[in-house]
Amino acid sequence: MRARREETNGQRGSRSQYALANQILDIVRDRRLEEGDRLAEVALATQLGVSRTPVRAALSLLAEEEIVRARPNQGYVLLKGWTALKSTILAAPSSSDDELYLDLIRERLQGDIPNTVTQTMLLDRFKTSRAVLLRTLSRMAEEGIVTKNKGRGWTFQPAIDTSVAMRNSYDFRIMVEPAALMLDTFEIDMVALDRARARHLWLLEQGEILAPSSLELFAIDAQFHEMMAGFSNNSFFVQAIQHQNRMRRLLEYQGVQPVQRIVTWVKEHMEIMDALCANDRELAARRMRSHLENAYVSTMKLTAEAQKAAAARSKAKTGGRQNAPRRRERNDVSAESDLAG
Repeated sequence: MRARREETNGQRGSRSQYALANQILDIVRDRRLEEGDRLAEVALATQLGVSRTPVRAALSLLAEEEIVRARPNQGYVLLKGWTALKSTILAAPSSSDDELYLDLIRERLQGDIPNTVTQTMLLDRFKTSRAVLLRTLSRMAEEGIVTKNKGRGWTFQPAIDTSVAMRNSYDFRIMVEPAALMLDTFEIDMVALDRARARHLWLLEQGEILAPSSLELFAIDAQFHEMMAGFSNNSFFVQAIQHQNRMRRLLEYQGVQPVQRIVTWVKEHMEIMDALCANDRELAARRMRSHLENAYVSTMKLTAEAQKAAAARSKAKTGGRQNAPRRRERNDVSAESDLAG
């Protein structure tokens, strides 16, 4: 396998810095801050629960985007007000960590790496540095994809990676997610809802040039469904949806999305939020059910198309011979799945 490119000193910022910069933008929108308002490092660090150093790095990224400006001995001030930033999201550049992350997922789904792996095995297979590998494994552990063994190695957690598991997952979600919207304890957090609407509008405004990564799409989709469950104020519903997101994350990070399908599921999310804004929870529940049903149909259609294409590539590569190594039978859901719900 080819050697992987390593990070360079010239890279603009880490993924965590971009995430923090986007959190600062959320604060600007939540507080309705205007052009010229000051952003205090100490206050931001306290609100975000981090030290001043990462906040300063995130503000530097915003300065590069001409969203804020540093003033000597005065910190940073906004160059744009919250209305101008309503749909602004900073996308982190791809890195060697991302490449390894996606390669690990791809090869796991294809059955090329076992359930339990060691660092030595992965270093030899992917030709990367120990630092990049450890960062990637730690990130996967945080997302519930792998767990560190008590002894040596790491173990991949159960995932939705068969057509039966996919159907069962959607059956469960179709029962649970609309029901969460109808609970007596349901209460909308309008700040969170406005923030989610802004992110969805940002996607729609991209039009034909829309090209977010599968990681960004999954994050927006997962956050939306967890937010809806969170409005129920019932921790069991929230935990159930978080668990479903962890299990489908492995597969859906490999999603290959037609632009029109992205637009469709974003509009479906918007319709659910619009119904909630109109205080019509019954309509929101119906739209949630329809959204999840459409997502399942679209997922299985794309899966069938991807499997057909993969079979054709395999046949061409082997010249029609049937002696190619067999993949694991359980991985009958293609890695080219749909991030539709």
